[in-house]
Amino acid sequence: MLDILYDADLLRQRSRRFLARACWLFSKGKSFVALAPVDAIETDTKSQQEWIDRAKPVLTQTKSGSGDCFKLLRYGQAS
Repeated sequence: MLDILYDADLLRQRSRRFLARACWLFSKGKSFVALAPVDAIETDTKSQQEWIDRAKPVLTQTKSGSGDCFKLLRYGQAS
């Protein structure tokens, strides 16, 4: 059971990080080739909430499409 929960948590962590990277890259347009990684997105944290708290300032300032990248991560969450 612990392996299943651990794998689900790891998958959730990786998917959020991947989505944050993609949104951040799309927001930079063609200049993304020369960019360095953003520590707030790439940092390994102890929990999802800690990662969200660290990444939120960067992701709310990053616009892609009709909204910021943080709203994209929070889409579909219960209120």
